[in-house]
Amino acid sequence: MIPWTQIEPVLAEMKRGRSYRPPLFGISWKEKGGRLLTVLASVSKGSAAEKAGMQVGDRIIALNGRTIADIDANEGVSAMFDMDPLPFTVRRPDGSEFSVTVAKGIVTIDPLPQWRVIDTATGPVGYMELATFISTADPVFDTIFSELRQAGVTDLILDLRYNGGGLVSTAEMLGDFLGGGVSDDLVFSKTLFNDNNSSFNSIRRFQQLTNSLNLSRLVIVGSRRTASASELVTNSMEPHVEVTIVGDTTFGKPVGQVGLEFCEKILRPTSFETVNVLDEGGYFDGLPVDCPAADDLTSAVGADDDPNVVAALSYFANGACPVLVQQLKTDQSHSARSLREELRQPEYYGPAHREFAGAF
Repeated sequence: MIPWTQIEPVLAEMKRGRSYRPPLFGISWKEKGGRLLTVLASVSKGSAAEKAGMQVGDRIIALNGRTIADIDANEGVSAMFDMDPLPFTVRRPDGSEFSVTVAKGIVTIDPLPQWRVIDTATGPVGYMELATFISTADPVFDTIFSELRQAGVTDLILDLRYNGGGLVSTAEMLGDFLGGGVSDDLVFSKTLFNDNNSSFNSIRRFQQLTNSLNLSRLVIVGSRRTASASELVTNSMEPHVEVTIVGDTTFGKPVGQVGLEFCEKILRPTSFETVNVLDEGGYFDGLPVDCPAADDLTSAVGADDDPNVVAALSYFANGACPVLVQQLKTDQSHSARSLREELRQPEYYGPAHREFAGAF
C-alpha cells in the first residue's frame, strides 16, 4: 500500500495524465496465442522509448543482451524492467534490427491522440481514439465534438481498444457529448453499493451540452484491454442508441473502488457496481464483441486499412460485419489469465483514488 501522504501532493498531476508510477520507458506490448511476442502495441508520445526510436509494431527481441525466450523462461520479462537504464535490441517489421540503451523518464499521457471525419457514400462518420479517461480530455472533447457536429456526424467510431479506464467524471462528460442530444435528462448510469450502504447509491443523468451529437449509431472498438470506465460508457449508451462492439470482447470490470483512509494509508476495496438505465451490468466476462476484427499492429491505429476501422465502416454501410480473416483466430486466443496479466503491465497500474475506477 502507498501512504496517502505520498499520493496527495501529486494527485492533481495524476488526474492531468502525469505518470503516477514514474519513471517508465513508455511502452506496452501484446501477446498472440498465449505466447509473449513483445510486439509494441503502444509507444507513449514524448516518452524515453519514442525518443530512442521505438515505434508501434516493433518487436523487442532481447533485453540486456539476453533473448526474450531466455528471460521469459527464468525470472520473467517484467522483472527486467526494474533495470534502469536498460539495453534493448529491437526488430522492425521489415526485419532490420537496432540496439539502444534507454533510461526511464516521466510519461505524460495524451488522452486523445487523434480524431477525424471520414467521408463515406452514406454520409460522414466520425472517428475518435480515447486512450484514457483523465481530466485533460475534458476541454478537448468540446473541440472534437464541435467539429463532428458541424460536419453533420450521427455515426461515430469510438476507439477504446487500449483504454483501461480512468476518471468516472470524464466518462460521464463523454456520455453527455455522445447521448445528451438524444437522451437529455434520461438516466446514463447508476452507481449501486451493497444493501448496508445503499444510502450512497446515485444516478447520473445525461446533460445536453452545446456540442452534444444527435447520435444515431455508435461503434466501440474494443479489446481485452478495454475496461472499467470504457465499459461504463459502452454499457450506459446501449439503451439509448445503436451500439456495436468491433474488435474483441472487453475485459469485464463492472465494479469500482472507494478510497478509505487507514493509518495514513488508503485502502481501496471493491465497493460498488455500475449499471445502465435498464439495470444491466455484471459483465465480469466482458461486453461481448459483435464484429470481431484483428488488432493488426502492421496498420496504424485508426488508419484506413486498420481492420477495426474497416469493420466499423462496413457495419455502418451494410449493417453487417465483414468476413473475418484467419489471423483473427490467433489474435483472440488469449487465456483469461494471460489477458489480465497483460493488463497489469506497469503502464496500466492505476492510482489509489475513488475516481480512478479503471485503476489496477
